[in-house]
Amino acid sequence: MSKTSILPIWSLSGKYDVINTMLSNVGGFALGITKCAKYVAVNQHQDLFIGKLVGRYYDSHGNPTKYLKGVEVKAARGAQLLEKQKIEEAKQLSCNSRWSQDSGGEVWCDVGIPRLVQRPLEIALTGKMSKRCVCFKEDQLDQPGLEVYDGCDFLATTCRV
Repeated sequence: MSKTSILPIWSLSGKYDVINTMLSNVGGFALGITKCAKYVAVNQHQDLFIGKLVGRYYDSHGNPTKYLKGVEVKAARGAQLLEKQKIEEAKQLSCNSRWSQDSGGEVWCDVGIPRLVQRPLEIALTGKMSKRCVCFKEDQLDQPGLEVYDGCDFLATTCRV
């Protein structure tokens, strides 16, 4: 795996030391690519542009390579998936939660019963499946994919986590 920067180089201080530990192959990290692209979009006008590193993403003339174009496509797809996930999650009432070192964690619903649900788009973004707590009415509890918290009664509105 070659080691070069994946993006044009900007520097807030005007000084930049090339760090040889930056990996150039980010092909499998859609969420990371999306975050990098967002960083560039937000910061490119504030930071001092000092050049591009020749390698996987830019040729010796500073032109984008096919690899950079692929990263840009993945970044756009990641942004679409994040927006879709945000819209889908807004349709469901999230659980309340709190945690303290003394008493541990707790989730509860003001209206409904807490259940863990999987975030299906997360696997496309990060390569991992994650879950979130959502409040459901009692007549919705027969939906597939709902998980009762360990040690929590089936109809409890508060669960220790």
